[in-house]
Amino acid sequence: MRIARLGVERARNTVLGMAVTALALGPLSAHADSEEAVSIGVGASLLAGIACSALVLSAGEDPEEGGYARRGWAAGLAGTFAAENFEDDVEDDVGDLDGASTSASLDDSWGISTRASYRCHRNFAAEVEVEWLDTFDADISSSGQGRVGDVEVDPIVVTLNAKGYLLPGRIQPFLLGGVGGITAKTRVRDQVEGGSDTDRDSDFAYRLGGGVDFYATKNVVVSADAEYVGTPFGDVDVEYVSVGLGVQYRF
Repeated sequence: MRIARLGVERARNTVLGMAVTALALGPLSAHADSEEAVSIGVGASLLAGIACSALVLSAGEDPEEGGYARRGWAAGLAGTFAAENFEDDVEDDVGDLDGASTSASLDDSWGISTRASYRCHRNFAAEVEVEWLDTFDADISSSGQGRVGDVEVDPIVVTLNAKGYLLPGRIQPFLLGGVGGITAKTRVRDQVEGGSDTDRDSDFAYRLGGGVDFYATKNVVVSADAEYVGTPFGDVDVEYVSVGLGVQYRF
């Protein structure tokens, strides 16, 4: 009976997994230049499914039916505020303009993130997170001419996250760590000469942070989190602190 029950549960989770992964990757379909991020997201979702399936099969206890820490899929949407941490990198990338040293004043950004996750255990979940941010806009000033140009950076970050839950009740604080990729479109405009340049690059990215889930009902979860997103290898110099508030639905 246990084998049959596990078989039915795995079949149900496979169908739900395809649905929630499609929801998480949905915003990327509107971006024709996001093939790298889509590939990373699909690969991450497959890895999440394999890891969670292995953990479910190895678990000795039955699922906590109806409990807040029960196993199962979830999908969610959040609004995010991103505080930049790469202003110095923008200055280095621009370099000297027309023989004069330059400085950058970089604005913060807003965006949205979608998540698809599977709760494998009362204390563990695997999650695919896709975060799209509006433009990071930097004014470039020259020591001799004042404002001489601007830089715009539009990033999309996709990570596979591991979430560890500290408490199983209605209020569940958690820690989070993830790896994945970033694709960023960068536009540089020279207001003195009138030229511009656009480039798109992809790179490895990581995500570290934590937050709290509050169960308004057994299925509706309000989530708040703070995460640091970094790019250690330097092909894409985009790093920021993301603060998010959103809602998830647990199936």
